[in-house]
Amino acid sequence: MNIGFRVDASYSVGSGHVMRCLALADALRRRGARCVFVCRELAGDLVGLIEERGYDVHTLHAGYGADASIVRSRCEATADWETDANETVACLGEHALDWLVVDHYGLDARWERSARQSAQRILAIDDLADRDHDCDLLLDQNAVAEMETRYRERIPDRCVALIGPRYALLHADFTELHERAPPREGPVRRIFAFFGGADTRGLTAMAVEAFSRIGSCDVTLEVVALPGVVGYERIAKAAHLDPRIVVQGRLPSLATAMLRADIAIGASGTTTWERCCLGLPSLVVTMAANQEPIAAELNRRGIVRWIGDLSTTTSNDLQEAMEAVVEAGLDVGWSDRCRALVDGRGADLVAALMTVGPGTRLVARHAQLADEGTYLEWANDPMTRRNAFSRDRIPSATHRAWFRTRLRQPETVKLFVIETADGLPLGQVRFEREDDEWEIHYSLDQRVRGRGLGPRLLEVAIETLHQHARGPIRLRAQVKDDNLASRRIFESLGFMEFRNTGRIHEFRRVDG
Repeated sequence: MNIGFRVDASYSVGSGHVMRCLALADALRRRGARCVFVCRELAGDLVGLIEERGYDVHTLHAGYGADASIVRSRCEATADWETDANETVACLGEHALDWLVVDHYGLDARWERSARQSAQRILAIDDLADRDHDCDLLLDQNAVAEMETRYRERIPDRCVALIGPRYALLHADFTELHERAPPREGPVRRIFAFFGGADTRGLTAMAVEAFSRIGSCDVTLEVVALPGVVGYERIAKAAHLDPRIVVQGRLPSLATAMLRADIAIGASGTTTWERCCLGLPSLVVTMAANQEPIAAELNRRGIVRWIGDLSTTTSNDLQEAMEAVVEAGLDVGWSDRCRALVDGRGADLVAALMTVGPGTRLVARHAQLADEGTYLEWANDPMTRRNAFSRDRIPSATHRAWFRTRLRQPETVKLFVIETADGLPLGQVRFEREDDEWEIHYSLDQRVRGRGLGPRLLEVAIETLHQHARGPIRLRAQVKDDNLASRRIFESLGFMEFRNTGRIHEFRRVDG
């Protein structure tokens, strides 16, 4: 596959957009995809880092006398959306893209419609839910109140929304270390400080100075700060005077530094999910309006302690927050809650969803008790309910009784989960025997619809059924009249329609 990325970084925008796109690009590359980036030339744009990671980068020139509202409040686009779309399409003209990924607060549905000529599908990465999108996948990796419905009026009906920290796009180092990171508990010996690439107000320097006033001699502060960051001279001077302060420059990954720490202090942006993945409790200061609902929700859940907003937080606030946690020590529950929120596999999951298609190798396995929740999610998917003979949403208690009863009937009920070779569940196929026939029921995960997977899903399940049943197999399926897609799938698999009531079409196939 060929994948394009439209993303920017700068000293004011920060590095988070580029870093999460790089994490996704790495996961896609591991699956054989070729990735190319389009970035605008801005101070601190990270083009060099992207190239160091082995990707081609097309750069867009800065400075078009652009719309000031975009420049100042929409992530420093420095060009209107139409100019940006035309330039992006021109850059990508030589590439036949399967996907175009756009991670940019200054670009919306208008840009996406215009850029569609470059790619078969579009993935929009967003955090704000404040503008419309014309995309096939929408990814928001954040945890905020009512997060499952915040894009309901912002995306087209065909779009699949990937919402929540399970989709957090993290560097592979975090995935690797997730299972190895022990929970933090007891005394605090090491604090990790990082306020992202957009620390234009000197919060890092403020945190260093606040720490230097803490009297404990057996606590170390490890700081990540680059020369040129606001207040860097104060940071370097404090580190020179206080041996407890260790200053790091740009690191290939923050993972090992976070792993060393007992607690972190920083912003409520992308690094929030990196800290959670390693079970690292944190004290956070919000540095932009879009970080506030995230911090509020995570503070409510006991994942972070929200000190306050950048505009009101003082050096004394930072000192008091650090002193309080040093004095009290850490309850293991705090670390456990962080680690349970993010498993570090989000980039691989999104990459798998983007690359799956008719040629993907699929396998069928028997459903297990642990699949109960996934089966319920598939059963209550809106399209599944529309195509079902009963459209009512299934209560969890009703489904639990049904599912567990079926698991106890292996002779007459076969429940299969169909997944990729690396374990991504794509849907379910159920066979229920009545007399000498097996009636088929199936559903496809809504995240991978429209990829031509339906026939292969059923083929793999039927092949597996043959392995567990002896002799000829008679198969039967019932499909509602308005479910044209399902009717076509059964017809493509050699099923013959033997009855049509006007409302229901019945199909049959005999495998000898």
